[in-house]
Amino acid sequence: MTNEQTPQLGRSRSRADRRVHAVSFHGTEVVRYHRAGKWYLEYADGTRDNVGVLDAAEFARRTCHAVRLGLPGGAKFDKAVAGR
Repeated sequence: MTNEQTPQLGRSRSRADRRVHAVSFHGTEVVRYHRAGKWYLEYADGTRDNVGVLDAAEFARRTCHAVRLGLPGGAKFDKAVAGR
């Protein structure tokens, strides 16, 4: 994977309101779209699933090697990941 392909945690790849909160070993990203307030699991093959914030946090806790806390709109996610 080159630097251009490596996901930037907390940075948008395609849209200004897209934030990557976590990345799994398999390339799945836990993403929140700020304007819509929706959470998605976006897979390496380009597909995605809409999930709730608690499901997104559980996925991040179980399978992600990189989790970014403190991003805008992610307070509930942060608490769930931290187990508070």
